[in-house]
Amino acid sequence: MTASAHRLLAWALFAAFAAHNAEEALTMGAFLDHVGAASLLTPFLVAVTAVTALGLVLVVAGTRGRPARWARDGLRILAAVMVVNAFVPHIPVAVLSGGYAPGVVTSVLLNVPLGVAYLVRTRARSPERARAAAQEAGELLEAELHHRGAVVDATAVVPLRRRHEREVLGAHEATAVQRLTEGDQVARRRRDPAARPGAAEPRGGAQLVAADPHGRQGGAAGGGGGLGGGGSCA
Repeated sequence: MTASAHRLLAWALFAAFAAHNAEEALTMGAFLDHVGAASLLTPFLVAVTAVTALGLVLVVAGTRGRPARWARDGLRILAAVMVVNAFVPHIPVAVLSGGYAPGVVTSVLLNVPLGVAYLVRTRARSPERARAAAQEAGELLEAELHHRGAVVDATAVVPLRRRHEREVLGAHEATAVQRLTEGDQVARRRRDPAARPGAAEPRGGAQLVAADPHGRQGGAAGGGGGLGGGGSCA
């Protein structure tokens, strides 16, 4: 049981105890008059006030930041007394008195259920139960550490995976750009034959003919004339 749950249950136990004592203090006078023992009222009120104060000391000491062991044990004793006190003497006295005795209502409705609840919730565990609880806690701790390790691994792996994806994507983009460039060059070569390799520089003979086509023909004609003249001289 957690400290907050114990604190709540302990204060509920004391509230039931105080309510029971208040019921007794308010109804004890008439009851003692009925049985002819009115002189016992004052000692009873002193005793019930002291017992209530003792219960307050126990609950305060047993629910503080570092609860005292004696206060925890005292609260368990108080809870046991509250349960037993309902059956001895409240219920028998109520039956013998015609249906009511001072404190019987709160004793049955509050003291018994809260006293039993406190005793059950704060009972000491057996060695077997303690070992089982320790084993369960160890398994939970191991699972938590495994989960934390998985989170750490994921934290380390995810950035590397994203970096790899970026590198692969960049390589694909570079390949696509290269293919587009090569395709553009091929298209330009098809449109412009002069841009093809080997067609940029024409051969020497063709260049000379293109530069001076009449010069070579004139030389040939002059040569022919010379031959003709030589023939005439002969």
